[in-house]
Amino acid sequence: MEIDTTTRPLSTAKEKNRNGSSTGNGGTSSSSGSGSSSGSSTDYLELLRDNKTEVVIHGCLEQELRCKHTPMDVYKYLLAAYLIKGDTDQARILYLRLSPEVRRNREIKELWKVGRAIILKNYHTVYTEVADPSELVTFILTAHRIRTIQRIGSAYTSISKTEFSEMTGCPKDKIPELLSEYGWKYDGLYIYPSVVHTESDHSHRARVEIDDLAKYVSFLENI
Repeated sequence: MEIDTTTRPLSTAKEKNRNGSSTGNGGTSSSSGSGSSSGSSTDYLELLRDNKTEVVIHGCLEQELRCKHTPMDVYKYLLAAYLIKGDTDQARILYLRLSPEVRRNREIKELWKVGRAIILKNYHTVYTEVADPSELVTFILTAHRIRTIQRIGSAYTSISKTEFSEMTGCPKDKIPELLSEYGWKYDGLYIYPSVVHTESDHSHRARVEIDDLAKYVSFLENI
């Protein structure tokens, strides 16, 4: 079966109040010193809910260039977007260039805890690094789980339910429900993945780039 993570909404839940806007360490949700209006926190959150990570990345980078003092939320959403996309190299580069003040922000710290576990392939802890995950963290974990299932489908002919649970963060009693979405066989002890068919890298990349460019132009016209 085809699994396309680029079109699947990551979540429909409303973000918890603690993620509405980040003001820790002097950060605000509006730009200052640039004289230019840019995407708000609400804009970025809604775009991530619609799985438009590339639009968020371009918007955040553009806002960072425009602003004399970049709002904390820009870094928060940029880091989250990189991790949702699975671009751990850019996520790591971004984190390394953040100031100590920004790194101390609670939401940035939570995002990086999960990101670091993903980079280090700590399957045992990636889904438990944050005890009470925010909506952004949930987006990251959902996207990571989908990519992990795709890799399992490509690399395994069978996998034990224990290993599958550890790799995907799915409780063992929820495995049948999750597998029903993919049509994989399960005998109670082992899972037998079906071959995961994906688009060729070239055609997929071209389609995504054209789609994201159109979305980005539309996004800039409305900020």
